[in-house]
Order: sequence, then structure tokens, then C-alpha cells
Amino acid sequence: ASVHECIEGENMYSSKVIEDVTFIMPAYNEEKSIGTLLTRINELYPKAKIIVIDNNSSDRTSEIAEEKGAIVIKEKKQGKANAIFTGFKRLKTKYAVMMDADGTYPPEDSIRLIQALKRENADVVLGSRLKGEII
Repeated sequence: ASVHECIEGENMYSSKVIEDVTFIMPAYNEEKSIGTLLTRINELYPKAKIIVIDNNSSDRTSEIAEEKGAIVIKEKKQGKANAIFTGFKRLKTKYAVMMDADGTYPPEDSIRLIQALKRENADVVLGSRLKGEII
């Protein structure tokens, strides 16, 4: 399947494709990148929800995330795994996309993961920036 094929004939970025998706983002001192990243996610996926798990940041990460409309949860137990677990406990949508808050992965690529989840009725889809076939 190509990147541009869509679920049920929907436009690639249509609200129907992403309306039941939450972006889960563990964050630790990401004030330099999180605002731009959240703005882009909101532009691409306006009906998606965003949960930022602040893992003891000492900068403005939480404040910026709240300004951009994200739900911010504080996780005092240090470590990415603890933050991710906390985010999944708050999940209320059918689908989740985990994304680093530092902007490592372009949010435009998330649609591929979402489409694969729905098309294949998969439990998990993993993306890799290092190797593998792009579907």
C-alpha cells in the first residue's frame, strides 16, 4: 500500500481517520521543541487529543504544552517508561501514537501508523527511522 492510500476512501488527513487518536508524549525539559511540535500536530490532526507527560522538567515544558492545548500530566517517577505508563493510564481513545517531545519524528508520518493500525486491525504498529519498508 502506498503512503497516499486512505482508509475507507477518506482523505489522508481527514478528521475521520484521526478522530479517535491520542498522541502520548513523555517530556523532560523540551521547551525549545514542544511548542512547534504541538502546533504542527494541532494543524495536521485537529481532532486528535494530546497528552504530555512532564517527567520533572525544570523549564517551561508544561506551560508551553498547556498553552498549545495539550493535557499535561506530571509524573514524578523519573524515566521515560514511567512517563509512558502514566500516559497510557489516561488514554480514552481507541488508538495512541507515542511521540518524543523533542521533535525527532515528524508528526506527518504518524498518519502512516494510524492507517496501518486501522487497515490491519493491528494491536501495535512500530515505526523505525533506521530501516524497514515504508508502507
